[in-house]
Order: sequence, then C-alpha cells, then structure tokens
Amino acid sequence: MKSLKLSPSIYWNKLKNLLFGESLNDHHKLKRALRSCARNKVIDTKTLKMLEGVLTISSIQVRDIMIPRAQMICVKENQKEKDILPKIVNSGHSRFPVMDKKNEIIGVLMAKDLLKYYIQHKDSTFVLKHDIIRTAMFVPESKRLDILLEEFRAKHNHLAIVVDEYGSTSGLVTIEDILEEIVGEIEDEFDHDTPINVKKIKENTYLVDAKVSLEDFNELFNSNFLDHDVDTIGGYVIHKLEIIPKVGVKLQIGNCKITIEKANAKTVEMLKVVFVKGVNA
Repeated sequence: MKSLKLSPSIYWNKLKNLLFGESLNDHHKLKRALRSCARNKVIDTKTLKMLEGVLTISSIQVRDIMIPRAQMICVKENQKEKDILPKIVNSGHSRFPVMDKKNEIIGVLMAKDLLKYYIQHKDSTFVLKHDIIRTAMFVPESKRLDILLEEFRAKHNHLAIVVDEYGSTSGLVTIEDILEEIVGEIEDEFDHDTPINVKKIKENTYLVDAKVSLEDFNELFNSNFLDHDVDTIGGYVIHKLEIIPKVGVKLQIGNCKITIEKANAKTVEMLKVVFVKGVNA
C-alpha cells in the first residue's frame, strides 16, 4: 500500500505551530518536524544540519568545545619580534593570548595591531608592551554557547579566555569554534588535508603529535579508537597504559604499533605510529 505524500505546506504549518504555538520550548518536537521537512524535500540536508546546530548550541557549554590551555599558542609580555613573529607566521592565527611573567593571561595581541605598529615604527626595536595589548574577554567554562555567541556579537570580540571556578585559565574559545557547531568545520587557507602535526616517515610509519585529536586520528588512519574520557591520541595512549610513559615505551592496539618518541614528566608529546600489515585492526 502506497503512503500518501503530504504537501510541503503541511510541514511548514507544523513548523509554524511549533514555533508560535504552545510547543515553542520543545526542541525535540521541533527537530523531528525539521527532519520531516528534510525527508520530504521541503529543506535540503545542509539547511537541516544548520538549523539543528542552531538548536543544539543552547545545550552545549564552553568547556565542551574550548581549546585546552596546553594547546593554546600564546605570546609573552616583553617578548621581542624575533620570538613573536615565527609563532604568528607558523600558526596562521590572527589573535594570541598574552601572558605575563607569572604565566597569567593579561590580554590579547592581534596580528593586525602588530603590522600597524611596524608600519608606524619602522626603525625602532619592537618589544611587546601594554600599549599594543588589547583587553581580554574572560568567560566561565559553564557558559552556554548561544549566550556566548550573542556576547561576541554585542562586544565585537572573536576570542575569549575560558576560566574555571577558581579563576585559573583552562583554555580559550573563538567565534569560529561556535559557528562550526552550527555549520560544520570551516576550512581556510591554513587548513590541510593531512594535519601539519602528522608526518609520514616511510610506508605505514608516521610521526604524530600527541595533541592530535582522537577524532582526527581516527579519520586520518581509518581507525576506531574510542574513549569518551580523553580528547587526544596522547591522552588515549596514557589512558590505555594507565601511566605517563617514558620515551621508548611501546603499545600495540590491533594493527597499530605506537612508540613514545618524546615525553616529559606530565604528558607525552610525540608518537611514532606504525601500521603492521597482516594484523587485524
């Protein structure tokens, strides 16, 4: 028996009832109505994904998407140009947290401000001082993304420093991070198909920065390492070994043989990853 195909107007009426009727606060019903619209070609799948993203950010907190402090690229107050410029050029970022001698965040350096300074002071030696450092925006880990997005818009900010309940820096978040929750990953001219922190040494052998996210690692190597308690491949290795390993320690998971290439007392920094032929993943 053939099912009757409802007209697009019926789905629009459903949406209007949800948006302007008594069910306005029911996100689940609204998402189901949107998916019905997509299935019946009233909206396309890209539009569906964006609308679902808009609804989802109201339930996501900053801590869920922030860049952890250990992965932040910072500059230091009183640093000279020879120390700052390589970081700016190699990172491809336009905004950098500025730390004082106690490693506390005191502001933000914008690359365009540095360029403007060079144009105005061509013959002088540059030292990072307060007159070029902008005020930093601080937000708690628990702030919802929809609220932060509105604050970014109202204050014309693109970056915020995330602090924990004790006021210590736990990471940073950008407006791009929030928009990617809505529209998906935004690639620019500095993005690469193969992460720049993954280097192929020879066939089936790679040097991998331990800060590479577990999701990126799985996508790049078609692996299936799952652990909801960690975000990075380095964290995954530490969790598996249940210790902070020293250089030379080896771990094999299926066809993936991992050797610790670089580490310190607190974490692992670099891994050598070899995929062994003839071993099931």
